[in-house]
Amino acid sequence: MPELTRFQKFFLTPEKFNKFTRVVGFCGVFALIALSLGIYSYVGQGSIVPKVAALFLIALGGFTLLLSFVINFVALYKRSQLIHLVNRQDRTDLWLQKMANNKQFEQFELFEKGPISADILPTFYPATIYNFELVPKQFKVQYKNGQTLNFAKLSAIKRSTSKNEKVACLVAIIDAVSDQHWFLTKSDFPLINTGFYESLTESNRQNNVLLYTEKDASFNFNQLDKEMIKQVLFNPVNVYANFNVYNNTTHTYLMMSVPITFMDTSLRMEEAVGDLELNITRQAGYDAATLDSFHKVVELLKTKLIGDFNNAETTSATETTVVAEVTEPTTNSKRKPVKAKKAKK
Repeated sequence: MPELTRFQKFFLTPEKFNKFTRVVGFCGVFALIALSLGIYSYVGQGSIVPKVAALFLIALGGFTLLLSFVINFVALYKRSQLIHLVNRQDRTDLWLQKMANNKQFEQFELFEKGPISADILPTFYPATIYNFELVPKQFKVQYKNGQTLNFAKLSAIKRSTSKNEKVACLVAIIDAVSDQHWFLTKSDFPLINTGFYESLTESNRQNNVLLYTEKDASFNFNQLDKEMIKQVLFNPVNVYANFNVYNNTTHTYLMMSVPITFMDTSLRMEEAVGDLELNITRQAGYDAATLDSFHKVVELLKTKLIGDFNNAETTSATETTVVAEVTEPTTNSKRKPVKAKKAKK
């Protein structure tokens, strides 16, 4: 980002900018009072001030009122332009640096070319409604305990007749947990059988969950851990996260919706440019907490989703329960990091 002048920093500091616009606004109010007084004295039957003074008040009040309006308009336009200029810069490297500083990570790096394609997104995201970025940002995370996580972050614009809405999701890739071809999702996301999913023609419903399989496949809900489905993937408590699981016999993909503020390095309207790096640090703390919940679900996916039903009596509900709650996105200027809740053992 090019070095900003003191004048530009003034416009990008809400506290100073708001004081300036308030002063200009007060000048406009006094100008309006003077203009009203001048008009009333000039055309009214009882003159409060002489006609000459009334004309002066009309001229001065009108000019000051117009000037205050123009100054406020230009100031707001200039501020909007500067915010756009600042947000054109890619600060992914700074975000990566802040993420790598989190104590649970041994290494956090960006893939030049990762293993996840945007095409893997299920077709209940129709292209006529969702405009996803063509190349998702992909990352490799190594934890202090030796575990690794490969994931991608995808953003999209959801179009509708009333408004356009931003959405985002994380996609993790692991070795296949099953030798069958299936897709697990919420019952309100009907799958359109095209692309990766064209052979998934059969659907089975259990409560609020749908399982798509190939025709005549032996795979069904009985092969899945019910506690994992009920308490983790489709727990109604997790109001800020929707999960989907896709298994294609080679890899298993976990998809989780996340707040659009995930990986947000932009300067927000209510933030000061001088606090930008600090706010990115806070955002990285929040994102690390979200990623921690995501990672817990990925690890459970590897070991719990396809249960060992020969020893089902030894598996308790608490052993397959995790609170993977993704907390509400931050919207104020103080992006405070949020701690993820720990999994129950």
